[in-house]
Amino acid sequence: MPVIQTNYRADKYVLHVTRLIDKNIDACKKLFPESIRFDYIKTLFVVPKYERKGVLIKEYEKFKGKRELYPFQMYIYWEPDAYGNILYSDSKLLTVVYAQNGEPFYDPYKYRDASDDVKENIYDFIRKSGKVIMAVDCENADPYKLYGVIKNLKKEELEKITRIVLYDDYHTIIA
Repeated sequence: MPVIQTNYRADKYVLHVTRLIDKNIDACKKLFPESIRFDYIKTLFVVPKYERKGVLIKEYEKFKGKRELYPFQMYIYWEPDAYGNILYSDSKLLTVVYAQNGEPFYDPYKYRDASDDVKENIYDFIRKSGKVIMAVDCENADPYKLYGVIKNLKKEELEKITRIVLYDDYHTIIA
């Protein structure tokens, strides 16, 4: 469905673009870690009941009246408040987004990713190995970051990993 429409006024464009977002947003799910509730992220971009008359106008009025409380003064669907820069860190963003959905966010260690250098070192080691047994000291390494690295391996690289042992930390039990 094309974005540009002939003879559309602004109100029809807003509805059209909102429909496009609603129809296609689930394709973005794969861009987020599985441990993050994507339905909460989705709520930032899809206005509930947007097809009903007056809903989008009410949202526009809310935005116009409190624009300084929106990140970079750009619209998202939420209850604006003086949170400061919620885009400062993933932790701050997720804490606010979860709270707006009535749930506390307790798992900041789940969204952090390993650096590109760390990933490449692990990939390189596995590529050069015939058989891999991983021993993870969870006191000094994050099992969720490791999961993110392993998840991106090719099938032939994954087949080289015969065992993963997690030990020595509270997160071992959770992981």
